[in-house]
Amino acid sequence: MTKPRTSRSPVPGVDPRDGAAVLLIPLARDGGVARILPADYERLLAAGLSPNWCLNRDGTGGTAYVRAALNSVAGNLVTVARVLMAARPGQRVRYLDSDTRNLRRDNLVLRPGFGRRADAALVERAASGSVHA
Repeated sequence: MTKPRTSRSPVPGVDPRDGAAVLLIPLARDGGVARILPADYERLLAAGLSPNWCLNRDGTGGTAYVRAALNSVAGNLVTVARVLMAARPGQRVRYLDSDTRNLRRDNLVLRPGFGRRADAALVERAASGSVHA
């Protein structure tokens, strides 16, 4: 017997902190939901991110981050917050409320750090056509 497929479409919601309209994005792997402003979600999709997001560990078994596939680049998961904040290598994204599923820009801050990923640059190159699957 197969498990019924559940919809992973965004659900409009309201952030209880301030009443702002947000989208609740269902996360694969029983990751709950991510919260993001509708305009930011649309911008990410227009940049080539898949609408199917997941909660994925950082590789050390530690913190789980919201990640999405870049449609035009096979096998690449990008960290949504790093793309949203245009983080470069040498920068890290700090979550002010410590909730990595809260992707509202007022919760995200760029700081100097040891970030090695160039997710935002990868998305930009894919959008310009200089990266191929």
